[in-house]
Amino acid sequence: MGHSVMLWSVYISPNNESLISGSYEKKARLWAWDQETPVLEIEGHEKSVLATAFDPTGKYYLTGSLDQTILQWGADSTR
Repeated sequence: MGHSVMLWSVYISPNNESLISGSYEKKARLWAWDQETPVLEIEGHEKSVLATAFDPTGKYYLTGSLDQTILQWGADSTR
């Protein structure tokens, strides 16, 4: 299932095969173009996720939140 509340951010990966979305519900989700459900649900922020991005290699992704933190995640979803 996707986000149940307003999206704040959507960012497409450098290889155009996936995207990451951030929302009001304090979560980000990693999506593959060929799947209808998220590949990964990312939790770690205390407030809404306002910004999402991939690094140039696509191996890492970043989430920025109203809790005034930016978290870097690896391909295995660890910080």
